[in-house]
Amino acid sequence: MELKKKHATDLHHEYLEWIEKFKFYEEEMVRMRTHLSELMANNTATEVQSKGEQLLNRLDIQRNHLQTIKDHLRHQEQIIAHEVKANPTQYKHVLTPEDEVKQAEIGYFEKSFPELREEVREFQSKYL
Repeated sequence: MELKKKHATDLHHEYLEWIEKFKFYEEEMVRMRTHLSELMANNTATEVQSKGEQLLNRLDIQRNHLQTIKDHLRHQEQIIAHEVKANPTQYKHVLTPEDEVKQAEIGYFEKSFPELREEVREFQSKYL
């Protein structure tokens, strides 16, 4: 399997874009968590509590997954910054291996998050 490589400047811009996108996702998760908690506080039926807890747990899992990805991206950014300090003239010319595992994790997150958001919306519309 051939390792894909990109210029460090391209990776730097990608990482910054992802981190910016992730801020939106984090805000969305906080909003969904707040609305779910309010709904559960107002409706103590067993079915609502059970499904609400399940959705809250899934939100926590997504939040933890997102945090792991963000930590990795920040670490990669530090590596790029260190390389720039060590070789400032080569910064624009050096090809850096692309992290395909993290690319796949980001792709999975971006696919699964809208599905979870829709499930939360359906739950809220059912019990509001």
